[in-house]
Amino acid sequence: MGGRVSLAPGDLAARARDEGTPLTWVPGAVVHARSEGDALQTLAVAREWRVPVTPWGAGTSLEGAALPVPGAISLDLGGLDAVGEPDPVGFTVTVGPGVRRVHLNRRLRPHGLFFPVDPGADASLGGMAATNASGTTTVRYGGMRENVAALRVALTDGRVLRLGTQARKSSSGYALKGLFIGSEGTLGVITALTLRLHPLPPATASVQLAFGDVEGAVATSVTLRGLGLTPERLEFVDAATVAAVNRHRARRDPEAPTLWAEV
Repeated sequence: MGGRVSLAPGDLAARARDEGTPLTWVPGAVVHARSEGDALQTLAVAREWRVPVTPWGAGTSLEGAALPVPGAISLDLGGLDAVGEPDPVGFTVTVGPGVRRVHLNRRLRPHGLFFPVDPGADASLGGMAATNASGTTTVRYGGMRENVAALRVALTDGRVLRLGTQARKSSSGYALKGLFIGSEGTLGVITALTLRLHPLPPATASVQLAFGDVEGAVATSVTLRGLGLTPERLEFVDAATVAAVNRHRARRDPEAPTLWAEV
């Protein structure tokens, strides 16, 4: 792994914080993995020397999930960025954990497909699975747990687990895939993901709905679902948040409970 281990202050500082928490935890070293073998070798060294390892994707987390224990190894998986050929029959694609969400959807667009989970940041797919990311599209498509068909996970003891299946229906074995999705890297390192894809909508339209109170906004969203009208996106924003965005972005949206919807 020559040249893939960095002690440079800039590399350490770049992985000492995410986009949300003000806390800063500086790792002792950064390992730039380029393959599953690199990840396994890093875990083997860490096991021998009893050094904690924290996987790193894009650092877009808001909750501190990617922050290392001070002095530990930050395992950067950005180099595992291969994108397989999309399966237009099974509606799946296999990617490395370092692939970014926006890049994947650019690759899928010519095939008339897209990956729907949108946490509002250009996050890595491995990080999204590790944190069970969701977003404005969850009302229609669900979060990562519903959209990851299969995983490869490297364990600290050197084993590699193959979890899940591309089949739509399977009742065989323990449902361990769902255990690793959302575990924030504490159970193993995701080295590959098979994702469920969806047809790209031919057209979309968005609407901003302001209400006199929160109850009206909630009742409207429930009514939409009750009528069988499931929007592509649905997000509720309270009046205080709208006011803050107006100040920050110099907008003039009505400062009232608001539903943003896309159909």
